[in-house]
Amino acid sequence: PGRDLLGARVRLCFKALRRLPTNAMAVTATLANDHDRGPAHASAGAQTTTVSYERLGLALFPLAAMVNHACRPNAVCRFSFGTGGGGLGGEPPQVRIVPVEDIPAGGQIFISYGVVAARLGLEDRRRLLAGHYRFSCRCTACCEEEECHAKTPGWEPSEFQCPRCGAHRLLQRAAQGSVVAMRCSGAGACQGRQD
Repeated sequence: PGRDLLGARVRLCFKALRRLPTNAMAVTATLANDHDRGPAHASAGAQTTTVSYERLGLALFPLAAMVNHACRPNAVCRFSFGTGGGGLGGEPPQVRIVPVEDIPAGGQIFISYGVVAARLGLEDRRRLLAGHYRFSCRCTACCEEEECHAKTPGWEPSEFQCPRCGAHRLLQRAAQGSVVAMRCSGAGACQGRQD
């Protein structure tokens, strides 16, 4: 009987370890650095703030692990640490899911699993998500991009709204890693273009 109990515990540990890669969250600390923008902006007292994230490790948050992914999320994870100094010998970190836009009552909350539309193209995002999390992303951003590729080859959706009509996203055309043209995605409604 003792051996069976030990075997059951070992199996349970391995089962938990297999879940770690897809359910663990990268715990990060937010670092903000203020930079003086130089003498040309001194009269206005202008400064810029650079925000970066330092990865501290992985943690399991069972409820947060149930939140679905979107490449253009409507919420982000924020971590807080107890008085023990970042969880090293102190209290473990806690996660809060914070909305970054209005979410209607009953609407679904989405976070990013590390890949967002603003940083990676459709195929790269899908490849990374399929490889690590074992699913093919069909979020709104991916579906919009897929539709855009079919309707307007060579153009990709950007993260910007059209300044002319305010109703549609701007499409962008890139060459050698730089955006060379933008236009409104509204089919005939606006067609604002910025070259």
